[in-house]
Amino acid sequence: MFLIQSLLVAVLTSISSHISTVYGFTGGWYTLGRPLIGGFLCGLIFGDVTQGIILGCAIQTVYLAYVTPGGAIPVEMGFVSYPSIAIALLSNMDTSLAIALASTVGAVGTIAFNLQKGINTYFNEKLKVAINEVDDKKITLYHLILPQAMTLVIRGIPAFLAVYIGSEYVTEFVANLPAFVTTALLSLGGILPAVGIAALLTQVSTNKASILFFLFGFVCVVFMNINIIGLTIIAGVFAYFYFLMKSNKAQTLTVAEEVMNDLEEEL
Repeated sequence: MFLIQSLLVAVLTSISSHISTVYGFTGGWYTLGRPLIGGFLCGLIFGDVTQGIILGCAIQTVYLAYVTPGGAIPVEMGFVSYPSIAIALLSNMDTSLAIALASTVGAVGTIAFNLQKGINTYFNEKLKVAINEVDDKKITLYHLILPQAMTLVIRGIPAFLAVYIGSEYVTEFVANLPAFVTTALLSLGGILPAVGIAALLTQVSTNKASILFFLFGFVCVVFMNINIIGLTIIAGVFAYFYFLMKSNKAQTLTVAEEVMNDLEEEL
């Protein structure tokens, strides 16, 4: 059973790439390759959906503002979303430790990503020759078969070995860590989500004052124990009145401009 579970994680890691058979970037990279989706699927595979989603949400907050400018990636999200969460589930890790583990595994996964890109460059050159020769068999070979086979080898095998063999050693390793190292990792795991949220806020809002709304929501949840449904209703009310205020301000400015124009014409 554990062998099949490890194989499923390996397959999901493979198809969560940018050349995925699951509709490429849209289905693979941007959907399956997200920690929230990975946490849910790993939870299904290992029989603990609740904990899988909790781990996925915690790790997802770190990468809320994750972008890949020019194809440069800081971490490989497929390795973050599947081997990391699978090992965390098997090891009963705290969410903060899981975040630290995911960041490390994701950084190592960039090696697989860059290797895959390099090999695909060779396939692309062969594909160009096949297209010029109008050779259908070679086009299929270099466009479909070999790239997907190499994806399975470069991404799937490391993911399988990490879960099938590595999870036991990770459990023992974490259990034997000194207290100060565990404390440091927990602190790091607690800080990283805040960094992710801060990065997202700086991207979605150019008005610094709007961060006050976020802080208000944070206070409502942490100190007033308002659940997410209640907070959503409060946020909707705030958004409505904020919209009315901005609309009235715009109308007032328009009327003032018209009055000034009329006065200038009279003068």
